[in-house]
Amino acid sequence: MSAPRFGFELRRQREAAKLSLAQLARRIHYDKGYLSRVERGERQPSVDFARRCDAALGTDGMLSALVPGAEPETSAPGADQDDVPVEPDRIEFQPEKFAAPLDDDVLGGYTAIYDELRRLGQGTSASHVLPMAATQARVLRRAAEERGLLLLAARCAEYAGWMAQELGDVASASHWTDEAARIAADAGDHGLAAYALVRHAEFALYRRDARAAIELAALVRDDGTAPAQVRRLAAHREAQAYALVGNPGACERALAQAGDFDPGSVHPAARFGSSIGGLDRAIAGWCYYDLGRFDEAADLLERVTLGIPGPARRARGRHSIRLARALVASGQLGRAESVVRSGLEDVRHTRSATAYEEIRMLSGDLLRQHHHPSSRRLRLSLMTALHGAPITG
Repeated sequence: MSAPRFGFELRRQREAAKLSLAQLARRIHYDKGYLSRVERGERQPSVDFARRCDAALGTDGMLSALVPGAEPETSAPGADQDDVPVEPDRIEFQPEKFAAPLDDDVLGGYTAIYDELRRLGQGTSASHVLPMAATQARVLRRAAEERGLLLLAARCAEYAGWMAQELGDVASASHWTDEAARIAADAGDHGLAAYALVRHAEFALYRRDARAAIELAALVRDDGTAPAQVRRLAAHREAQAYALVGNPGACERALAQAGDFDPGSVHPAARFGSSIGGLDRAIAGWCYYDLGRFDEAADLLERVTLGIPGPARRARGRHSIRLARALVASGQLGRAESVVRSGLEDVRHTRSATAYEEIRMLSGDLLRQHHHPSSRRLRLSLMTALHGAPITG
């Protein structure tokens, strides 16, 4: 695509909507001079700029389609220096010898350990939790062949993968996700094996590889033997991928399809993915952000963030920064300040690599609104969070 062609089409759509340059610039929160240079073909538009114009002009992704997709990211969200990922093959373990079959009390004890690992993972650094989750997965895998223990081993391996992702080590996360699928297959659990594909679709989204994410998610979404809960999560990933490429129609269809997969009553130990409430709203909010519908995104993300319980610092910190990005994009920097303050406190405790990546992107978002009095204060807070000392004790 040439910049002049995009500029010609943008000007045609703007004039059809009876908007001046200044009016459109205010709606998309870009500088009027920059907008003018894009229309004249003197500046190459970004994907973000095109999506904002599509949302403001109601052109249903037409302008975004004229811009080549962003280059896939070759590196994962970075972890903090002190959060060193644990390589799976370096965990030393000597298998225990059991003289008798494991009874329900022992299985219950191992389940309690798994529940405690998840509780720890909600509010502290993944670097503390990953070694324990990985070791627990191996203990259970080698301890016995009882189906109950194998399933629990698979869940521990899956959680180890998530903790590795939170440290920014996607290679390790992928390893543990595949290990979870293998163990689950041995136990005859197709649900967790299908969920592994959903996780790989998520990894593709982090690489901004929307095509791979759509293909992987569709495999699970169309799998009638997979649990409804997993098919629902697959539809979520598909919706996010379509939002990433600026296809609002396909995104809305995937969101609606996710709502059709009713998982019913699911025991907490059998849940896949995030345990926060309002997951459908959270996914829709982030999709709307990528589609340039910032006010709607902020409304949904605010409702989700307010509903996250106190101990779930990891989820609340990540969603708070996402909410702040939506508020900044919609020009509500004053409201974003208080959201950022509370969100950074949660991130300080969990040192989440995915949250830190959101912080870096939020800092970049603020550069476009440097004239706003809150912008400098917000960026200083973000830079302090990115370079601050790790929490002790």
